[in-house]
Amino acid sequence: MLKWLDTYICYFLCMNASGNHPKTSVFLHRLLYTVITAQLDTEGNTRMKAPISRTPVSYAVNEYLSWAKSRHNLTAESYKGYQYKLGVFVEFCEQHTICLEQIRRKVVNDFISHLRKSHSSRTPGVPITDRTLSGYVRAIKTMLYWCIREDEEHEFLEAIKEVSILSLRGILSVEEKIIETFSDKHIRDMLEACKLEENEYMRARGAAIVMLLNTTGVRAAECCTLTLGHCHTDSTSYIKVMGKRRREREIELPNETRRKLSAYIRKYRGEAEENDTVFVERTGEYPLTVAGLQQLVRRLGKRAKVRGVRCSPHTFRHTFAARLYCVEKKDILAISRILGHRNIKITEIYLESISSRNVQPGLRRVK
Repeated sequence: MLKWLDTYICYFLCMNASGNHPKTSVFLHRLLYTVITAQLDTEGNTRMKAPISRTPVSYAVNEYLSWAKSRHNLTAESYKGYQYKLGVFVEFCEQHTICLEQIRRKVVNDFISHLRKSHSSRTPGVPITDRTLSGYVRAIKTMLYWCIREDEEHEFLEAIKEVSILSLRGILSVEEKIIETFSDKHIRDMLEACKLEENEYMRARGAAIVMLLNTTGVRAAECCTLTLGHCHTDSTSYIKVMGKRRREREIELPNETRRKLSAYIRKYRGEAEENDTVFVERTGEYPLTVAGLQQLVRRLGKRAKVRGVRCSPHTFRHTFAARLYCVEKKDILAISRILGHRNIKITEIYLESISSRNVQPGLRRVK
């Protein structure tokens, strides 16, 4: 058998000659560890009994992301989320010399511990939440599932034959919290807070957004990507939004919201093209982003002195669902269709999270 030093010299010469091509890199990684029949374990400095193949996690992730990017039912926002989360996982694996074949429950648990120490939530000084951590775990499981089921080349089947996705189930239990919804007073106060925005344009934009979120329950991404061509503020009075998995749906506009949107569009977006978004950032040059929308709602909530309720676009969505269920007495199937859920189980989760305080009458449309 070649000595350790000779083996590594040959390996790096081959790597340089190949130009670090990804597939060649994988082949040489596997060849290197096939030639070495005894090697040191990364943790215990003990000799392993048999050689193992070593597929870089980064290679599998890059192949998965290339496949995911071509999927028409995956939104750009979802893709960016997977790309970021898996990128953090790749970085962790490279720091600890973990290959695809070595991914186990312990590895993912160690990764979660690493995130708790090195990452925080969007709110300064607040630790990263279990819900956010579960998103990282879900991204890892989705990538592994693709390696097993969706990869048309079947390139990673051998590498992860010992990896059990089932073993990753229940790795992080997320505490189900009651989601407090906005009251009528909260909505009125936030509409008043819009009047304190920097200029007339931002005041009109803020009021139109609050009304739209409150009376349609659209997702943050749906609000930001709503185009002028899909915003019908005439007698038909409805909007068409692009939901998750690129499914379109139409939502009726209450008259108060229609009038607020119509006035905003006529005054500030009248010269824009039909394919342009309804809402743009403060300079008017670029579409409003989800992050920008979240900042706007937080700003309005702080200014309106909303307490005990998370001020986010998604809270408007829960408030809308609560209103449909508790006040308008809609059945769960109708609510599911209005919200754009692919099945009623998701709607059930929404309704189960509603505080019993909100079941009482009082969730009315703000007029």
